[in-house]
Amino acid sequence: MSDGARMTEIDEETAWIEAARGGDDLAFGRLVERYKGVVFATVAAVTGDLDAAHDLAQEAFLRAWHGLGRLDDTASFGPWLRAIARNRGRTWLERRRRRP
Repeated sequence: MSDGARMTEIDEETAWIEAARGGDDLAFGRLVERYKGVVFATVAAVTGDLDAAHDLAQEAFLRAWHGLGRLDDTASFGPWLRAIARNRGRTWLERRRRRP
């Protein structure tokens, strides 16, 4: 990917984030499309459970949607979203271990 194409992708993503912050669910849907594979893979790697990973990925996106206002740097959206996904997976594992 050329530097120009990469900058266009970053600019596009920043525009989607800003629009989603303003309540644009279609813009957030574009972010979901871009990141759904990595979010699912992250949760699946943490949990080792593909069925749970589907639900947890949805939960991660829901938390991201509600937390966009707390995201300081739009350039850190990807790492921030992956951290949410990792944390959802860890929480799921902790709850599963506590069950009798």
